[in-house]
Amino acid sequence: MEIDISGLERPLVLAGLYNAARPQGMGFSQYDPTPMTVEEAADLLQQGVRFDYLKGRALKTDLDSDVFDPQWFDRYNGEGAAHTVIESLRETSDPNNERIRAIHVYSTKASVADAREYMQQG
Repeated sequence: MEIDISGLERPLVLAGLYNAARPQGMGFSQYDPTPMTVEEAADLLQQGVRFDYLKGRALKTDLDSDVFDPQWFDRYNGEGAAHTVIESLRETSDPNNERIRAIHVYSTKASVADAREYMQQG
């Protein structure tokens, strides 16, 4: 089910999704824990609207219209994560609000656990 992002500035949406997203696999080698600002997101959006991985974080997002499919973002960042991000942006206009930080912390801990398990198997 697509998520409506009409009425929200694209840089705010990108920054919010990025700040919630977790590093994946080899993405840890590029992972930067610093939250993205709306200004940084605006610069990135001048280069394109489709994002796969960004600084090690799995975004899997296309922001070329007023709706986007959260399926792949949620697959990597937790079921319902994209909806929670967009809902919290509508409430606060803060791309690093408490709910977004909570998603990031929770899912990053899960990524760390996955990486540890993988390393113990090897």
